Order: sequence, then structure tokens, then C-alpha cells
Amino acid sequence: MTTPTEDRLKPNCAKCHALCCVALEFDWPHYKKPPGVPCKNLTEDFKCSIFDRLEEEGYSECRSHNCYGAGQSIAQAVEGATGCTWRDGDHVKNVEFSEYLNLFADIHEKLTGRPTPRKENQPSDDVPEQRSTAA
Repeated sequence: MTTPTEDRLKPNCAKCHALCCVALEFDWPHYKKPPGVPCKNLTEDFKCSIFDRLEEEGYSECRSHNCYGAGQSIAQAVEGATGCTWRDGDHVKNVEFSEYLNLFADIHEKLTGRPTPRKENQPSDDVPEQRSTAA
């Protein structure tokens, strides 16, 4: 049996706005994208178009990422307070991304004793709105 705290620290992608797929920088040999830009595999409904074959497509990093529940916590709080997601404009995007990155970093550091390397790679506050394209 898990504790309420343990449950809150489990990622729940179905309740998230794919924050790890957008807010994080990808600097992998096979795919690079700056923070604040949606992954090319992200669909309009915040799902991964290659989720069932991530490893075959070379995206094992995605499967191994653990946000410790920061994604759904921030997504639900922002959407609950505003009725919007990062797709609705920069006013929401900047808050949602920065709060996700801060919460993820805080939890990661408390659990591992190591800071995340993301502080210098956060999306800037003036990131233009990104149009999503089909994968």
C-alpha cells in the first residue's frame, strides 16, 4: 500500500499538459529542441504520437523521465485557476512552464540530494507562441 505522499509523487500523464514534452530542453544525438517548444511527437490533446513505440523510435529518454507528479500538479492547478492551458497563450504558458520547472527541480533535489541542471535552460518569458504541427 502506498501513502498519500507517494501517490502524489507518481506521474499521471493523463492529468498533465505534456509539460515535460514542451518545457524541457531535448539535447539528444537523435533529436534536439529548445525549452518552450513542443516535441514534434506531441499531439493537440497532449499525447505522444509514438508513445507505444518510444524505444523503437529511439526515445527511451522519454519513458525514463520521472517528473515526480510535478506535471499533473501544475497542470491541474493552472487549468483549475484559469480554465486554460499553455496552448491558450503566453500569459498561461510562462506561468505553467516556470512553475512546473521549479516544482520538478525542488522535488528532484529533495529526493536525490542533487540539483537539476535545468536552471540555465528554462524557456524565456518572451517565448513566442508555438503552433503545433502534426507529427
